Amino acid sequence: MKSRSITVAAPLGGLNGLDSIANMPKIDAIMLDNFWPTSAGVTVRKGWEAFASLPTDNPPGSPHDIRSLMSYMSPTGTKKLFAGDQTGIWDITPGGAIAAFTVAATNGEWQSINASTAGGNFLLCCNGVDKMKLYDGASWVSLDGVSVPALTGITSTDCAYLHVFQTRVYIALKGTLNFAYLGVNAVSGAASIFYLGAVFKRGGSILCINSWTIDGGSGLDDMIVFITTEGEIAVYSGYDPSSANTWSLVGVYFIGKPVSKNCTVKVGGDLVILTINGLYPLSKALATVSKESAISYKVQNTLQNYINIAGTSYGWSTLQFTVPGMLLINIPYKSDAASNYIYAHQLVMNTTTMQWARFTNMTAEAWCVHDGNLYFAAHNLVRKAWTGSTDNSGHIIARAKQAFTTLGKGSRNKHVKMLRPVLEGSASANFSASLATDFKEAGVFQYTHISNTIDAEWDSAVWDESVWSGSSTTMDWVTLSNVPATYFSLNFKIETSQDGISWISTQYLIEDCDSVL
Repeated sequence: MKSRSITVAAPLGGLNGLDSIANMPKIDAIMLDNFWPTSAGVTVRKGWEAFASLPTDNPPGSPHDIRSLMSYMSPTGTKKLFAGDQTGIWDITPGGAIAAFTVAATNGEWQSINASTAGGNFLLCCNGVDKMKLYDGASWVSLDGVSVPALTGITSTDCAYLHVFQTRVYIALKGTLNFAYLGVNAVSGAASIFYLGAVFKRGGSILCINSWTIDGGSGLDDMIVFITTEGEIAVYSGYDPSSANTWSLVGVYFIGKPVSKNCTVKVGGDLVILTINGLYPLSKALATVSKESAISYKVQNTLQNYINIAGTSYGWSTLQFTVPGMLLINIPYKSDAASNYIYAHQLVMNTTTMQWARFTNMTAEAWCVHDGNLYFAAHNLVRKAWTGSTDNSGHIIARAKQAFTTLGKGSRNKHVKMLRPVLEGSASANFSASLATDFKEAGVFQYTHISNTIDAEWDSAVWDESVWSGSSTTMDWVTLSNVPATYFSLNFKIETSQDGISWISTQYLIEDCDSVL
């Protein structure tokens, strides 16, 4: 029989949790773990390393269980990273083992904002249990009616969420449909209360506050968004809630129940909201809340499965990390009830290509971008992410299961005689692969080891003996166990402790069979 060759791109179409495996674009993936999808292929994600630790306690979860990370960034150069747990707020800026907290507290679920006034640069944080905290770059103040500075007009322990909009601090008051707001360019002083009970029809309480703009910038056309626990959204425009001339209701909408307080993230000029129904840009959700309008549409079934499993477990959050152009959803998918230990995956989207993947081996309950770097925390440990080429000195294992494809011959049976991946990079790795046929599960992985000590000669090297090096290469041909079939799916795994490996495409050598299904 005459052989032919065909090249199939790596799954740069990203993770597809929507289409059936019989109707999926061939550049998509049924599974895509620890690969980062780009416009040219998929790249093994960067690693993480240990950064800081709080004292160890047994069992995990008591009392040093980090539930929040807070970044203080002063224009004058002071940069601080704090962690919140059930005992207090800890200054983890120096990294390493942290011996004592900076300020005492009883709840670690802090919400925080940075605000600048004529008096300096401040970090404000609240959790709805402890008194609101104010940090000025040197010292902390627990705000109340008699503190210096003081906070009056509201009870400090009722402050549950913070947001800065049009030079004012807005505060969601726990268990109510009311918010408070401070004076212009103020981080303390007299707070005024605005009542939204007549606006929202489904009850609940204000969960979070954010802003939304229609021009991608920051100006008078910005609007402020109040989101309730029941999924209602009130959008207001203006800059002074005390005057009807400078404050007006744009509309009230229903989008679906948010998964947590950390459900909103800015992407470009839009506000994106994570609900039990999906991840929606506000610009589209206000017109119609449909599956097709969700950013998460392509991975909606995957996300929905996680929501069904995780429920309201603490740790749901959204975050944008601009260095690679990443939108991240943290998913606390499993809890060990005996030890209160949370496991987590992340669904990540390339905001340029709008394609998705899943990250594993990064258990996290809190995330934060600080000074251009990405951090995550779980229990008493804080890690720096998207750095280096190992997971705390361990190999990164990236796996993919490509969509089934007919390899260019429709319903005709064919037999894959050999294949070879086209890779880019100059690092060593363990490579393994297997082929699934006609929508069945693939066989066991067939392994080989790749090193970067010398270059193999293209098309003449011996599989399992030759080595790979250089900035871009085609692997040697390999024979994988398979039977004549119509549809084929490549299962591919790279295990590496070095940076910079990208999978570009795969070449197949095929014999077409006579039979046609």
